[in-house]
Order: sequence, then C-alpha cells, then structure tokens
Amino acid sequence: EGFNAKWIVANIGKATWEENNLDYGYLEGEKLHFQPAYDFPVNVLPGTTVELSVEMLAPSTPGNYTTTWQINRGKSSFCPMVLNIAVK
Repeated sequence: EGFNAKWIVANIGKATWEENNLDYGYLEGEKLHFQPAYDFPVNVLPGTTVELSVEMLAPSTPGNYTTTWQINRGKSSFCPMVLNIAVK
C-alpha cells in the first residue's frame, strides 16, 4: 500500500536554505520510494521549518524497515532523516 512519509525539518543555521540550491534524496536502507530525489519545495529562512514529503510503498512482507534520506546542496549533504516503519 502507498503512503506519504513526511519530515518537519528546522533550519537552525544563519543562512536561508534556497529552494534552487537544495534537494533531498535517498541515502540508504530499504528502497521504499517511487523516486530517489525531490526538489526543495520553498526557501527556508533561519529559524523556520519546512515539511518534506516522499511518496513510498509499504513492503508486502511483515517486518521492521528503515530508510534514510538527507538534504543535499551540490556534493555536500546534511540533516539525515530516518523513517522506521513496522509492517504487520
């Protein structure tokens, strides 16, 4: 079954995260996603948050699954985002 994974991420730095310079993408773990990377949806000012969403498909086999994503700026990356799910 399909679902949307969502993370609320805070920019705790001093510089704006510019949507044209960032994306977020799959790093490691289970490949539950339909696409491996997404463009950043908006500029994120220091001290504010953004919701990042990924369309995923739950495995058909029961068990615990982990997938990790991260924010990317060119060849640099930061803010690993982990999702753990339990399929019953």
